[in-house]
Amino acid sequence: MKKVLSVILTYVCLLAAIPVMAQNIGEDAKNLNQPEKYKPGKNINISLITGPQFTGISSIGNIISTEKVGFSAGILGETYLFKGIKIGSGIIFDRRGFGVKSYIPFIAFPDTVSDKSHAEMDISYRVDYLTFPLNVIYESSENRFRFYIQGTLYYSLFLSTYREGFYNIYIHPDDIQFVNTETYPNISSGDNITLYNEKTDLFLGNEKFRNFDFGIVFYLGAQYELTKNLSIYFAPGFTSSFSRLLDNPKYSTTKWIKNIKLETGIKYKLK
Repeated sequence: MKKVLSVILTYVCLLAAIPVMAQNIGEDAKNLNQPEKYKPGKNINISLITGPQFTGISSIGNIISTEKVGFSAGILGETYLFKGIKIGSGIIFDRRGFGVKSYIPFIAFPDTVSDKSHAEMDISYRVDYLTFPLNVIYESSENRFRFYIQGTLYYSLFLSTYREGFYNIYIHPDDIQFVNTETYPNISSGDNITLYNEKTDLFLGNEKFRNFDFGIVFYLGAQYELTKNLSIYFAPGFTSSFSRLLDNPKYSTTKWIKNIKLETGIKYKLK
């Protein structure tokens, strides 16, 4: 927890420095003769954002991945870099999810393989991150209603995972003789169900979730000015993750996929 707070405090300091850095860029770009309101640091907006996101992961072996609905919520700031171009950043609580299912219609015992016994699994995961975005925004016009394009480079700090569901091994009465009771003392004839309803940092067996994720998001948005200082906006976003989901490099192809965001927000002009 101390590590997370340290990261947040450091990032807040960096956020506070963005207008100053942008102002310095403006000092170096005076030859552009842009209007005063478009100079870096002269126009700062703060936004509160939220919205659902639809996420899944790439499948692993005979395990099928299913999509789940999560959400994101946070605060963003932005300022002009040049006319029509803004830069910004913020802090976002980022909840993603996915499900894993499998059905194995047989059990391989040391002495035989039986199709009378089977194994099945259906588990849902909820994964929470603290996400730090770096946004570059292009606005189409200065009209009250306008479209914009946003590219976001993000870094997500892993917080926690919650899983719920079950894993079941069914042993047919004819097959119990093939089970090594010394190795598996808790296995009995019939259903052997393990229920999950817990906070964990493990995926299935002993694989840990990686402690970060990073990637890019591409948004196509629309903004409408309610008043001179207050606007609302809506932006679908499409995410591509560059990082693997699990800590073990063996699972390098297991990552977040199908991450679609529907982001809405309210924006207030500070100055």
